[in-house]
Amino acid sequence: REPGTARRRLPAAYWVLWSASSTSNLADGVRAAALPLLAVALTRDPRLVAGLTAVRTLPWLVFGLVAGAVVDRVDRRRLMILANLGQAALLGSLAVAVGTGNAGILALYVVAFVVGVGETLHDNAAQTVLPAVVHRDQLPDANGKLVAAERVTNEFAGPPLGAALFSVGAAVPVAADAVLAAASSALMLPVPGSFKVERDEAEPASLRRQIGYSLRWLWRHRPLRTLAGLAAVVGIVDTAWFATLVLFALDELGASQAQFGLLLAAGAIGSVVGALAAPRLSRAVGPARGIIGTLVAAGVVQLLLGLTGGPVLAGVLLAASGFALTAWNVLVVSLRQALVPAELLGRVTAAYRFVGLGSMPLGAVLGGILGQTLGLRAPLLLGAPVLVLAALLATRSVNRSTLSPVGPQPGGVDARPEDP
Repeated sequence: REPGTARRRLPAAYWVLWSASSTSNLADGVRAAALPLLAVALTRDPRLVAGLTAVRTLPWLVFGLVAGAVVDRVDRRRLMILANLGQAALLGSLAVAVGTGNAGILALYVVAFVVGVGETLHDNAAQTVLPAVVHRDQLPDANGKLVAAERVTNEFAGPPLGAALFSVGAAVPVAADAVLAAASSALMLPVPGSFKVERDEAEPASLRRQIGYSLRWLWRHRPLRTLAGLAAVVGIVDTAWFATLVLFALDELGASQAQFGLLLAAGAIGSVVGALAAPRLSRAVGPARGIIGTLVAAGVVQLLLGLTGGPVLAGVLLAASGFALTAWNVLVVSLRQALVPAELLGRVTAAYRFVGLGSMPLGAVLGGILGQTLGLRAPLLLGAPVLVLAALLATRSVNRSTLSPVGPQPGGVDARPEDP
């Protein structure tokens, strides 16, 4: 946006996308509570119950990059609609099986995995549709509102609703999940226009080579390559301490189970505020300083959380951590959408998610090992300086000059990929 010009209002098509995304995230929140409760009703084996989480996240590792390539080949709006309709049909079938007493843990695994595949398609497509709906200078504001709605529906409203519906009947939340997925598809129908981008003729035609082409493009783009590395670091460090947070709260802080729920709510509140504040932060200090500053702040807050001794202060720090990490995420996503060409956005988004989400299982394992061997505070205390150091090292590649195309940056250079 040029200095002195009025801020544009987000278009009507954006609010249709926002409504569809919020409905889809509400379905995800209901599912996050319903599937584990259903697993516990089917088996008391901790290994089988924990395996459900692994199965749900596995599609991002085995299918995420392919999903990104698919997104770049088809009409992205139609893909979102079809992905949600497929999820609705599958969840509806599971609801019938549960209601008739014919569901087993294996069937639950299969549904969780296939629904996860649908999520890789839907979520990648959703992030690539947004830059075609709003102007580039509106991306931080648009992403902030989307992420805020995601936190409210996915963390506040969805899980309690799923648990409440489960108390009525095991099949009820699964059926509600199916209805919400179908409703999300219906909300996307009025969005006008085509969301299929023209393929660059210089690209290879095969799916495998297209994936390789996009990965090479990302690797040659120094600022985006650095941000991808930061996403991996954040995924490992953040998951390491969060995986043992329940034990840290109960054993180290002396919190009750009810207080643990309040601690999670405090983190979610901070996340919502961070998502809404990210656009103003970007305008105030610029995207580069915002990205580095929020990550440094997250590291400092994590260190303080590892040193705290009571649940009240821990709640304040969890809210601050949620604020910093969510604002960081909104700024990074907005920057990526502004820098990546439309014909590559699906694959580059998938690569980011592959790196960020793919590092989380490693972080969870590492957090468990550190908590067992060095104590429950170790994942927090050891991970905090890693975040700060990673942020400071990233300033060589993520700064005002390298990100000049995102906004007016004096003396800047184009943030294009380096020549092969």
